[in-house]
Amino acid sequence: MMWDGQYELKEKLKNNEKELNGYNLLKGVLYQQEIDFHKEDIDWISYDELNSKFRTKGIEAVGLKKQIDSLKKGRL
Repeated sequence: MMWDGQYELKEKLKNNEKELNGYNLLKGVLYQQEIDFHKEDIDWISYDELNSKFRTKGIEAVGLKKQIDSLKKGRL
């Protein structure tokens, strides 16, 4: 049973988790490319930017999960 606002939060969470998976895959590919092509002079700027987005999405996911839990608890 879905309560007020819970469906929207679950949709946001699902989309957020898809983005997290995408960022994680990109991070791995980018990291390996940097190592393969620039063994001595690695430019970490783009990797750090991607990692920052990944951390932000992770924090958003935790917040959405907490909101869903509080909605569930409020309705019980």
